[in-house]
Amino acid sequence: MKKSKLIMVATSFVLGTFVLASCGTKEKEVKEPKESIIKSAPKKEKPKKKEMVKKEQSSKKESTGSVDFSKQIAEMKKETDAKSIEKIYASQEPIVKNQGEVVITLDGYEYMEIKDFNRDFAIPFEEQIERGGIMIAKYTIENKEDKEVYFTPSFDLNYVGTSKISMGIKSLLPDEKENLSSVMVASKFKITSGETKTGYLAYAFGPTAFDKIKEQASITLTIPGVHTKPDSFKSDDMIGSPEKIELPISSQGEEKKEANAIYYQDKVTVDNMGEKTMIKEKSNINKTETLEDVDVTIEGYQFTDFVPNEVEAPRFDNAENGFVLLTAKFQTENKSDKDIDLSMSSSVLRVNNGTQRLLSSSMLLATDRNNQVLEQGSKKEFIQVFLLDKEQYEKIWKEKDFTLEVNLRTKEGKTMGTGKELSFDLPK
Repeated sequence: MKKSKLIMVATSFVLGTFVLASCGTKEKEVKEPKESIIKSAPKKEKPKKKEMVKKEQSSKKESTGSVDFSKQIAEMKKETDAKSIEKIYASQEPIVKNQGEVVITLDGYEYMEIKDFNRDFAIPFEEQIERGGIMIAKYTIENKEDKEVYFTPSFDLNYVGTSKISMGIKSLLPDEKENLSSVMVASKFKITSGETKTGYLAYAFGPTAFDKIKEQASITLTIPGVHTKPDSFKSDDMIGSPEKIELPISSQGEEKKEANAIYYQDKVTVDNMGEKTMIKEKSNINKTETLEDVDVTIEGYQFTDFVPNEVEAPRFDNAENGFVLLTAKFQTENKSDKDIDLSMSSSVLRVNNGTQRLLSSSMLLATDRNNQVLEQGSKKEFIQVFLLDKEQYEKIWKEKDFTLEVNLRTKEGKTMGTGKELSFDLPK
C-alpha cells in the first residue's frame, strides 16, 4: 500500500505597534495608525508578458515553452489512482533569481485540479479524496561561486488568508532522480563550484486552499537562501536572502501581477496585504549623502493609497480615516571599515514643513531582517515605509514639504556619526 508524507508548517508571528516620537519643543506628535497585536497571522521594473497559450472555452491554458511536464503528470496520476488531473494554468517563462553568484531558476510550473484519488493521499488534501489542487514546478540551481555551497530546496508556497505553507510532497514524485528534494539529499545538499542541480517538486492543496487560490488568482513562492557551510541556517553563513515572488494561476493573476509591478517591493506589495493605488511618485532622484564612508542614495519615492484586504484589516486600528503609504527606495554602498546592519537602521519622516514627525514602519518591510548586513565593500537596496493617516495627509501634509532622515547603525548596534542623520528633502 502506498504511503504519503506531508509536512505542514504553520507559522505565527506577533506584530509590533507603531511608536511615535517627538523631537524639540516646536514639534508635534502625530497620532499614527496603530497595528493590532494578533496571536497568529495569515499567512518593479515591468515584467515581460508571459508567453502563455491561447485561452480555450474552459479558460484552461496549454504550455508553449520548453518544459514538458506530461511524463511527471502521468506518473502522479498513476501514483494517486486519480480519475483525472486537469490542467488549469501553465507558465513556461523562466523566473531567474541570484543569490550571490548562485543562479536559481524556476523553469516553469503547471497548476492542476485532481479528482477522485486514492485514500492513501487524503492527508495532503485536507483529509478527503474527492478533489484538490496540484502544482508541479521545475527548478535549476547553478553554482557560479568559486566555492561549494549548500542549498536546502525549501521552495515553499503560501497564499493570503492562511499561515499554512505547502512544501513539496515527495510521494507525488517518487522518482528520486527527478525529485529535487531527493537529488539534494543524495548530495548532502552540497553544490560544488560550477555544478548545476535540477529537479521537480510537486505541491498538494485541499479543496479549501484550492478554491482560495483560485479566488486570489495567484500564489506566493519563497526562493530560499544559499549557505556556505553544511547544516548551517545562520544568516552569517548565507549568500543572498530568501525572496518571495508572486505566481499567477490564471489570466486574472497575470493582470494583477503586471499591475503590482509598478510598486516598490514593500511588504504590502510582496505579501498582497491589500490594494495600492498610486497617488504620486518621483523616480531618478539619485541624491547621495555620505556618513562615515557609507553612501546612501535615494532613488525615488511613492505615495500610494492603501486599502488592507479583509485578512489584513484587523491588524490596523484607526482605519476609518484610511491610509496612505510612503515607500522610499535607497541604494547603499559601504566604503567604510565597519559592517552596517540595515535592519537596525531606521528613518524619520518630517511632515507639515518639518513641524511633525513619524517613525518608519519595520513591519511593512518585505526584507529578511536576518540578512540585512551591509558588509564592507558591498551594496544593498534599502527600503523604508511610512504609514500615514489619509485624512491628515489630504488636509494638512500633501502640499507641504516632506523630509526623510536616515539613521545608520553598525552590526554591533552602534549609532554611526554620533547620531548624525542623513537628510533628504523629497522633491515635489
